[in-house]
This record gives sequence, C-alpha cells and structure tokens, in this order.
Amino acid sequence: MDRSQELNGARSVTDTGEAATITSLRRAGIARDGQPVTLTPLSGGVSCDVWLARIGDEAPVVVKRALPQLRVTAEWLAPVERAENEVRWLRYVGRIDARLVPEVVAEVPDEHLFALAYLEPERVVAIARKAGLEAFTTKTLSTLPALSGDLAEIRRRGWSVDDEERNEGMRCVAAAIFNDFGEPVGGVSVSGPTVRVTPERLGEIGPRVAAAADEITAMIGGKHP
Repeated sequence: MDRSQELNGARSVTDTGEAATITSLRRAGIARDGQPVTLTPLSGGVSCDVWLARIGDEAPVVVKRALPQLRVTAEWLAPVERAENEVRWLRYVGRIDARLVPEVVAEVPDEHLFALAYLEPERVVAIARKAGLEAFTTKTLSTLPALSGDLAEIRRRGWSVDDEERNEGMRCVAAAIFNDFGEPVGGVSVSGPTVRVTPERLGEIGPRVAAAADEITAMIGGKHP
C-alpha cells in the first residue's frame, strides 16, 4: 500500500507515524489547522523517519524525526537528542555559508523533530549544467531529463545502477555510506559483466547493497541526509 497520502483534520489516520508528524507540523506552525498535508516517506532512513511534506500551496519541506533504535539488523540504540545537535550544527554552518546546508525552517525539540527547506530539482539541474554531462558510451545519461529521472529513482529505492554508462558490457549497483553530518563518504558496490549482473538480478542485488551500506553507516555513527 502506498504510504503517501493526503491528511487533514477531518480524515482518520491509521499510521501513527504520519499522524504524529502532521500534529508536529501544526505545533511548529508550518501547517495550519485544516490545511491539507501530503507526506511522502523518503527512502534510506536508518536513524530517522524522513518525510517530504507538501503543505497546501506552501513550499515543501523535509521532516526528520530521530529514532531511538536504528533500522539495522543488529540492535543499535542511539540518543534521540542527536536531532537537536544536528539542528545546532546546521544553523552554525548556515551562518558561515548558507549555500552549504539546507535551511532549518522549524524545530520541535521535545519530539526530536525538525524541518528543512527542500532542495528542489532545479538546484540539481544547475549543478549538472555547470559540471557538464560527458557521454562515455551510448548508454551514458548525458541529458538533464535522463539524469533527473534517474536521480529521482535512486532516491526512491535507495540504490543506483550504472548500466553500461562508463564501460560497455559492465553493470554496477551501488549505495552510499554517510557520515554523522549526512555527507556521502564512501559506498558499497557490486560490479560485473552484464551477462552475470542481468536486469532480472538487479531487484535482488540492489536491496542487499543498500542494506550493507546502511549497516556501515550506522556502525560509524552516520546518518542519512
């Protein structure tokens, strides 16, 4: 069942995580009473619940709530007060250079939840245009629409595929490892010839690669952005 749904004060909510998040957004003054809110869970959240919140006609925000137990195989517990530390760090860096971090638009400290300005796809497009998109093979994603679509799919599922984009006859599946600032510092990948890493096997390999990257992220005290 698609967990992304429209919520408002008149609609019953069976998912307590979504209901609590909506209540928190109203407490923080981001969403007014009766204003419709659409929540879409973002993939890859190991240490936090992460949502993209679209609130009426307002600018969308990303909402993060710290989890007391990380979503990994082992039992990893972490103090939820780390959310307040992250907010302080983001605001500190933002005062140095606002371009380096997303803006903190709201915080609910007693619920260890905060909201960030959403990085619109247009920013990604501007970065790609500045860096350029060189084609190495006929399958390289060398156009902005193709790259934007692929990035959206990577965010949704939590892992990426290099489908002969760098070298013909080779396919690679990868997922990022993040540090405690939510920055990618490494990755886990599986590469092989296309005759072995077939399209049919991607659905098996991808989640395993993502799970391994998530576990390493948790082991080093990292978190997803």
